[in-house]
Amino acid sequence: KKEFEYEESHRLKNMIKGLDDDEVDFLDLVDRTKMEEERKKAVEEEREIADFRNRVATLQEQGLEQRIQQEIRQQPLKINNAVKTILLPFTVGGHHKLNY
Repeated sequence: KKEFEYEESHRLKNMIKGLDDDEVDFLDLVDRTKMEEERKKAVEEEREIADFRNRVATLQEQGLEQRIQQEIRQQPLKINNAVKTILLPFTVGGHHKLNY
């Protein structure tokens, strides 16, 4: 039983031992590499978000431009109809009867 306790305590001491310089350097390298990968991922995500926002803005501008063009095309129809409505009382038999 004493031998088992000695082995167990010795095993625990070996688990708790400090890291040597090579192990510390390796863990630092792993940590720096991981941080660099995370930084690159964050930069890429920001770029993708900016690209997405630009595409959405472009599509919104195109949609607005299309609506404006459609309104411009419809505007002469509205004006022509308004003029016809105003002039209709002055027309008789298809001829204008305007008194000046």
